[in-house]
Amino acid sequence: MASINTVVKRKQYIWLGIVAVGAAAAIGGGLYLSDVDMSGNGTAAEQEPVPDMTGVVDTTFDDKVRQHATTEMQVTAAQMQKQYDEIRHELDVLNKQRGDDQRRIEKLGQDNAALAEQVKALGANPVTTTGEPVPHTPV
Repeated sequence: MASINTVVKRKQYIWLGIVAVGAAAAIGGGLYLSDVDMSGNGTAAEQEPVPDMTGVVDTTFDDKVRQHATTEMQVTAAQMQKQYDEIRHELDVLNKQRGDDQRRIEKLGQDNAALAEQVKALGANPVTTTGEPVPHTPV
């Protein structure tokens, strides 16, 4: 009778052989199926042929390109004109406000001159910016 170690070792070699044969069969089957899949659908998987563009570019094509370019330029010009009109309107509004401000400044200057005349008429001594009276020159 063989010892238990030789029996266990023999079973391990048998299992190793079974696993190796199974792995080889799985790998071989996978490779076979991948080749069958590709060769079976080879004709159906072909791409459409590239269309023949000979004769497509002719005078009508050139006319369409010119018309498209002209249309794009007209749209761009219309957008630029619209932006120009908006800027012009804003500029007119600012000019009007500037004119109103200038008239207001002139009116304030006239009011200031009138008040200065009233102060002179009253004979009050003017003061400096620090609040001190201005010295009089000897007469």
